[in-house]
Amino acid sequence: MPVGLPVPLVVRYRAVDTPSHLDALAEDIARHGIRTPLRLGLTTVPVTVVREPSTPRPARPMRAADFAVLAAAAGK
Repeated sequence: MPVGLPVPLVVRYRAVDTPSHLDALAEDIARHGIRTPLRLGLTTVPVTVVREPSTPRPARPMRAADFAVLAAAAGK
C-alpha cells in the first residue's frame, strides 16, 4: 500500500532503483497507469515501500534520518 514520502527524500534516492524494482514499476504502470502526476509544489509522493536485504548495499549511503522515515513507512 502506498504511503506519502517527502519529495526531497524520494528525489535523493531516485537513482537507486534495481532492475527488479524497475520491472515491477513498469508492470504497475501498465496495469494502473501513472496514478499521481508530479506537479510543482507537491510535498509528498505516494510510494510503496518494500524492505530489501541490507546486502549488497547501494553505492550511495543513506542518511540516518531518511532510513528512519523509510523504516517507519515500512512498519518496522
